[in-house]
Amino acid sequence: MDAIRYFNAHFTEQAKAFQEEIGLENYTNIRQGTIHIGTVVAIQDNAFLLVEGAVPEELVSMSQAQIIDKYQNETWYPINYGLSLQKGDYVKLQSNGGGTTEEDDKVKQFRLVETLEIIEPTVTTNLTLDNVDEVRAFLNPINWRMKEKTFEKPPNYAFVLDGVRVDIWEGYGHSLWLQAQEYGELQLSQERAKQLKALLKMEES
Repeated sequence: MDAIRYFNAHFTEQAKAFQEEIGLENYTNIRQGTIHIGTVVAIQDNAFLLVEGAVPEELVSMSQAQIIDKYQNETWYPINYGLSLQKGDYVKLQSNGGGTTEEDDKVKQFRLVETLEIIEPTVTTNLTLDNVDEVRAFLNPINWRMKEKTFEKPPNYAFVLDGVRVDIWEGYGHSLWLQAQEYGELQLSQERAKQLKALLKMEES
C-alpha cells in the first residue's frame, strides 16, 4: 500500500522518482472539480476503495469482488487527515489528479481527493435489456461528445450495453442525459428521449 500512502500527500518534485520506484504510471492532472459518486466497498490502511455506481444495499447481497466485477469502475483514494469513513458509506467527492500502478499483474487506479462528503444514497434503477440490438441501433448513429457535465445526484437509471455501463439522468422538459465512461455524454431531446424510454421500458415521469 505504499502507493496509497503516497497518495495521501500531494505529488511533489519527488513524484518522478516515486513513479520509477513503484511502477506508478500514467499520472494525469484531471480537470479540477471532477465529481465521483459511489459506495465505499473497502478500507485498507489510510485509503478507501470507491466503486462508482454501486449503492450501499448491494454490500448485503454481493461480495466486494462481485460489485467490482459488476461496475468495472473502482478507484482507491487516500483518507485525508480528520476524515472518518466506513465501509458502506455513500460519498460524493471531487478529484483533481490520479494514476495507476500494477500489483500482482493487476492494474489499480488511484486518485487524489480534493473534497468529500457523505450523502444519502439515491438508488439507481438498473435496467435489464431484452432488446439489445434495438437499443444498439438507436445509440450507435449518435455522436457522443466529451463528458463535461457533472450531476449532483446519482443517475436515475443505468444499463449495460456491450459491456459498457450507460447512466441516465432525467432532465428538464422530459429530456434525458446519458453518460458512458468509454463514449462521453449526450443529451436527448424530448422526442428522442421518448423513443429511448420506450425501448428501455422506462416509466414516464
